[in-house]
Amino acid sequence: MTRAWGAFLSIWLCLVGSAFAQETTHTILRFDDLDGWERDDHAKALDVFLNTCPDMRDPDWQSLCALAQQKPDAKAFFELFFRPVLIQDGSRALFTGYFEPELNGSLTRSARFNFPIYRTPSAAKSASPW
Repeated sequence: MTRAWGAFLSIWLCLVGSAFAQETTHTILRFDDLDGWERDDHAKALDVFLNTCPDMRDPDWQSLCALAQQKPDAKAFFELFFRPVLIQDGSRALFTGYFEPELNGSLTRSARFNFPIYRTPSAAKSASPW
């Protein structure tokens, strides 16, 4: 993910503990304010949006998802339907994400896949990221 796309997605960040913040402000930015927006790969960003938008159940989002599935010009799509927002509360920004490991395997034994996996590897159960 590029810096511009990451900044763009910040409009969806929820401020955990914002009730304790002294004052939360937001500023609507222009896309020109996003460092790297012009050089970003908007088509890839649209592909990512298309992977997640079917999970959104609100009718407005479903309409937007249907439009995105028609593969419009990606940059124009984001500039028309989204707004970058800078959220500030005096604290450092907190970004979250998730990691889903993918293991290559086979249903049949071969030279490459010689050992079966019967359960979650113990390394995956430790406190440190796997």
